Amino acid sequence: MSNRNTKRVGAQGEASPLKQWRRGFFLRVFCAGLLLLGVAPVLAVTPVIYQEGNQYQRIDPPQRDAQADKPTVVELFSYGCQTCYSIQPDLQQWRNQHRDQIIYQRLPAVTDRHMLFGARVYYTMVALGVADRLHTLLFDAIHRYRRPLDTEDALADFFAEHGVDKKAFRQAFRSNFTAAKLRRASIMSKRYGIRGAPTMIIAGRYRVDSSMVHNAREMTAVMDYLLKKLPVKQ
Repeated sequence: MSNRNTKRVGAQGEASPLKQWRRGFFLRVFCAGLLLLGVAPVLAVTPVIYQEGNQYQRIDPPQRDAQADKPTVVELFSYGCQTCYSIQPDLQQWRNQHRDQIIYQRLPAVTDRHMLFGARVYYTMVALGVADRLHTLLFDAIHRYRRPLDTEDALADFFAEHGVDKKAFRQAFRSNFTAAKLRRASIMSKRYGIRGAPTMIIAGRYRVDSSMVHNAREMTAVMDYLLKKLPVKQ
């Protein structure tokens, strides 16, 4: 009696190693046949789940989003940062893909006094209305062409090469507008809790920086994941 019960459980419970092998073999043959016919077999795909504390961090307290109808994505960068430069093409592509779903902003990262100079350069561009045109060109000049643009005079020459009057540059570089923007960049860098650049801020709630991901592609994938986590705006 006990032997029959044991055998019955074996037949209805776990399959024997031989049966498991046969099932796997026939499944492989079936999939191979579908591929030969030009039909891709449907396989279960496990969605990627990113973890708080590993691939992103929550901002506490969360910062107010700039827009009521769309989430704001803030790119904190530094012109002296090689990684910030190398991920620009991926960020631009991601930005283009989400142009209708988000508000995209740039903010110079300021975590110490050495980052103030680059931040001042960016806000000089903003004051002159040439940030969209010169942002990438300045990155290229520093990292691709290795130009030493670390003084006001060197930058005046660079701006002049791209059609900006030197006097206008110097006025914007030293303006109250630029100084006020620098203070704001320093304040927001602290409020976002950043450790450096590049760092991406999603809707004032989440923070992703380059130390949390392997490459730019993973960074943008995490950004997509976090956008989906946001509550729907009414």
